[in-house]
Amino acid sequence: MQGITVKEVEVDFSQIMKRMRKLRAKIAPVDGHVRGTDIGVDVFQGRGKFVDQNTIEVVSGKKDEEEEPILLKFKKAVIATGGRPSTPDVLKGVPYVTNEQLFNLQTLPPRMVVYGAGVIALEMAQAFAAFGSKVTILARSTLLSNGDVEAREMVKSILEEEDGIAFLEYVEVSEVTTLREGLATQIEGDVESLPLVKLTVKSGKGEDSTTTELECECLLVATGRLPNVHNLNLEKA
Repeated sequence: MQGITVKEVEVDFSQIMKRMRKLRAKIAPVDGHVRGTDIGVDVFQGRGKFVDQNTIEVVSGKKDEEEEPILLKFKKAVIATGGRPSTPDVLKGVPYVTNEQLFNLQTLPPRMVVYGAGVIALEMAQAFAAFGSKVTILARSTLLSNGDVEAREMVKSILEEEDGIAFLEYVEVSEVTTLREGLATQIEGDVESLPLVKLTVKSGKGEDSTTTELECECLLVATGRLPNVHNLNLEKA
């Protein structure tokens, strides 16, 4: 705005995250069972699996209750069991976060490595770069690999020039080492309570490939999702 100069903006990360969690808790009931019941939906709490092409069995999910399974008949069934993050085997035993834990952070990580370069990965990378983290994105091929090439290059250019995000493309992560485990319960504003990991990555193609070592206090894994369809007995449907 003309005539107004903003010299310095200070980000209070812990307050931002507290507000976010408060707002998330406020809207959570809309996605819950109570809301379904309120609008006339019959809700059966438990674990469901297909018995045949027209029947689902629902077993109570409460361990201390022994109830007879409920059999529900249907003409059409919609499977809406959501998904879970897919994580590469090289990260086994390493402290990392996915979209499920990211919003529980109490302290802004000085350095963040985002493993993955899809829409969600870029969205989170830009947000944390704006908060003040130094962000590096590891793309297994290119960012937004299924998107329009021209749009992809434009997005990359903006994230690099305006947000200071670094990109490594055609990446293969060969090793990940835990340098510091971090605390189970973070201390607000204490960077030492965050984990510290080191990644060894090979990026680029052929003779142009290089090996780089990166350290970060937050490794965000956004390498795709797997459907939650295990134990649904789909072969019976």
